[in-house]
Amino acid sequence: MILYNPLTRAFKIVPSSPLKASQRYPDAYGFCYGTARDDLKIVRIRLVENNYAAFAQPCIWCDVFSLKNGTWSTRYRTLVGPRWFVKQYAGIFVNGFLYWLAVRENLPLILALDVKKMVFSEIQLPYIHCYVDCLGASGGHLYVFREYYDRFELWMMKEHGIEKEKSWSKVLTSNGLATVRPLKKKIRRLIHLQT
Repeated sequence: MILYNPLTRAFKIVPSSPLKASQRYPDAYGFCYGTARDDLKIVRIRLVENNYAAFAQPCIWCDVFSLKNGTWSTRYRTLVGPRWFVKQYAGIFVNGFLYWLAVRENLPLILALDVKKMVFSEIQLPYIHCYVDCLGASGGHLYVFREYYDRFELWMMKEHGIEKEKSWSKVLTSNGLATVRPLKKKIRRLIHLQT
């Protein structure tokens, strides 16, 4: 892996993680900083099946590379429920948390990593089903872009860690494909969205 800064044209070759890549699940990544802004980190998460327990639950392995120290560290957590997968492979960093879209038992949700404590949590989305969705960030807020048939919605998470009903607010709604496509392009320019 090569980390490249397009502004300074500086690059750094990142040594390989001590854990081998999974053959079954693709890895998801995130870029963030730790307790200080100069403590840049690359986070790699991977879902692996736990085949050693009677009622095996998948585990999430988390490799963290600290650019400050030049070292990798590894943690894991058992997730609740079978049939997990990460839907969005580029994490979004907002206010000390990395966020990825994930699916558990066919229900979409957000997998959140508190970078300071290195603790995972789940966040319920403000809706149940959707066809195309992605996360974005702007102004210190996390956004969810949702497209359902010819309907387009943009949701903003006001605060991390509060009840779903109080945390999310619908920012924009559009009906009809004629308005969805131009709005989607405009929103992508305003908000950094990852698909």
